[in-house]
Amino acid sequence: MNIIEQCDRWANSHPYIVFDGLRILLGLFIFYKGLFFIQNTDILLSIIQPVDETFNSFWLTHYVAMAHLVGGVFITVGLLTRFCAVVQLPVLIGAVIINFMGTFEEVEFIQSLLILVLLLFFTFYGSGRYSADHFFGIGVHS
Repeated sequence: MNIIEQCDRWANSHPYIVFDGLRILLGLFIFYKGLFFIQNTDILLSIIQPVDETFNSFWLTHYVAMAHLVGGVFITVGLLTRFCAVVQLPVLIGAVIINFMGTFEEVEFIQSLLILVLLLFFTFYGSGRYSADHFFGIGVHS
């Protein structure tokens, strides 16, 4: 039995509503950040400016915004949660690294680090009992 199946069995035998609430709040926050970045593209461009020489900012801004919008909705409802959390990981790892390359902002760093830890948690934990994944039987090995 692989680690994902073991995590799934543990999550199904311990249906904590707190984790589901945390997943919903995480998804809503990520979705909010996606809307914020779409409405304030200049802020997103200034954030990714330290790595602008390495990556094309056009593609990077679109990836960040769309990953946050789509991933936030999917994480909120608990649909393909592990996949969506993995898609978010490069964005948040980049946010943590960029904070050291540009001007260090403590609040943004703590926020990015907390979201990164939560995404890593839900990558292994899954979406929980009160989710679309559980309803449709996606990734549930009961």
